[in-house]
Amino acid sequence: MRSLLLGTFAFLLFTIIVLPALLVRGFDLVGPVPEPPQEETFGLTLGVYREETGEIEEMSLEDYVLGVVAAEMPAEFEEEALKAQAVAARTFALRRLKAYGGQGCDKHPGADVCTDPAHCQGWLSREEQQQKWGLVNYPRFQEKLARAVNLTQGLVITYDHELIDAAYHSTCAGHTEDASLVWGQEVPYLVGVPCPYDTASPRYRDQVFYPLAEVAARLETQVAVPAAGGLGIAVDMAVLEESETGRILKLQAGEKTFTGREVRERLDLRSTKFTWQLEGENLVFTTLGYGHGVGLCQYGANGMAKEGRSFREILQYYYRGVEIEALPGR
Repeated sequence: MRSLLLGTFAFLLFTIIVLPALLVRGFDLVGPVPEPPQEETFGLTLGVYREETGEIEEMSLEDYVLGVVAAEMPAEFEEEALKAQAVAARTFALRRLKAYGGQGCDKHPGADVCTDPAHCQGWLSREEQQQKWGLVNYPRFQEKLARAVNLTQGLVITYDHELIDAAYHSTCAGHTEDASLVWGQEVPYLVGVPCPYDTASPRYRDQVFYPLAEVAARLETQVAVPAAGGLGIAVDMAVLEESETGRILKLQAGEKTFTGREVRERLDLRSTKFTWQLEGENLVFTTLGYGHGVGLCQYGANGMAKEGRSFREILQYYYRGVEIEALPGR
């Protein structure tokens, strides 16, 4: 009986006093926080404009790369996919690094890059990584990403020995796109390739519903017209031009003509590979894929990694004619 009372008292003591104290201490419950990647890339640092703080923060290249991988790719992905993302992120940053001959971030003069994923690359601090992954998963995921960064340290993607513009996106839905059809400029290594590897992406297909009045407001043109015979309404929208991969290049809506990219941005669609259907007084837009579709397909990279492909094979598949090289002098 005495042992039972002592055991009950010990349990209550732990529950009421010890456990709350540990929770207040925060992440000490999960052990020591993993160390960031060891900086051996010639001590390179870059100025990162933090959108959250409005300030430019100096940080080491490899620590920056880890934060980008944490923001841009699911930590659950295969190691070879994470390594491919690390090399792409490093290449993207170095191409813009002013100390390396780049132009810096034109959105924020004085910075090399910013943390706006729509302009440069997303980036998460260690605190933000903890919030994203949670108390239990943070040490495991941080260590996993740090390993991917360390194992590719100093490696970059080049074309004719020049750093490439390492564009990437989430999901291409079966085929990546030529840069010339998205940004109007031909880039020899950014050409469309078949991609049967991203079918498992949760972003492969999406639907969004808009009232006709909201579509008209966003496009600033009338899209609802009387149907033939005067019964009901019809939608005054038509595809004028599309790429071989099914992405809309030019579209007519009402009295206006738009690029597929303009419609995507105005309607917050996931990609320019979309169709629409009238349901009552709503337009239902169905999109395939997520992102601009150029360069590395992240879910495709993970699919390739699951089939046993290395990060080098992945990168050389999505970026045609490139080499994976160490930074000069490494």
